[in-house]
Amino acid sequence: MWNGATRSTKLSACWSITSFALNLARAQQQDKISRAALADILGLPDVSLEVRENVLVGAPPAGSQSATPLSNNPIAQLQHARVEEAQAQVHILDRSYYPKFYLQSSIYGRGSGWDPAGKFEGGTAGLGPDRSNWAVGLSVTFPAFDIFAIRSRKAVESANERAEAARYDQALQDLTGQLRKAEASLEGSRRVAENTPVELEAARTTENQERARYQAGLATLVDVTEAQGLLVQAETDDALAQLAVWQNLASVAASQGDLAPFLQFLRDKTQGGP
Repeated sequence: MWNGATRSTKLSACWSITSFALNLARAQQQDKISRAALADILGLPDVSLEVRENVLVGAPPAGSQSATPLSNNPIAQLQHARVEEAQAQVHILDRSYYPKFYLQSSIYGRGSGWDPAGKFEGGTAGLGPDRSNWAVGLSVTFPAFDIFAIRSRKAVESANERAEAARYDQALQDLTGQLRKAEASLEGSRRVAENTPVELEAARTTENQERARYQAGLATLVDVTEAQGLLVQAETDDALAQLAVWQNLASVAASQGDLAPFLQFLRDKTQGGP
């Protein structure tokens, strides 16, 4: 009976160790994949990419980054430019029916080398202009027969302007929805990050107790292994919770369309700024 129980305990311990080894191998694989993806985004060779570990793992950052108006989002600015383009087309058509005035002028000169009597003067006579004249005129054009075509084109452009304005409003509404979702995720991640330290402390206490019981002969190796597994899981949950706060801060900045405030906020927090 005792040998069977001991063997079962050893098998359980071996299974736990094997499971941890597999998880470690998967984590190392994912680490390499993530480094390669990050290097691709940054346009850097992955061999020269250095990741500072544990910089963002700790107490969740308090406060928030400076907000950027959604109207400054590149998507909103692009759509607003289309609205202005449509407005400009309508503005042009509004003035297409106005008369256009053109000031025209000309000047010319000639040289022949012959006098009025028909005698050639000789020498260099006639090489330069010795007779000149000029003219000035004013012309007016008026599209009298284009009024109906201009009205039709203006109706089309006015409809395009209203369509682009509606797309601009829809873009602002979509961006607002994305921002509200990101802010809700940020708030939820902050609450989770505030509670994971309690879970971590409880796991540490349990692991210490199981280790003391094992040393006193009151617990098996499996009990200690399970307690250590729970501790590792609690540490992982706590680290992921802290990283989730930063991730959602980045999502909020991306929804606003400006990463500069987030990068400055990140720099201040990681370097001990205010």
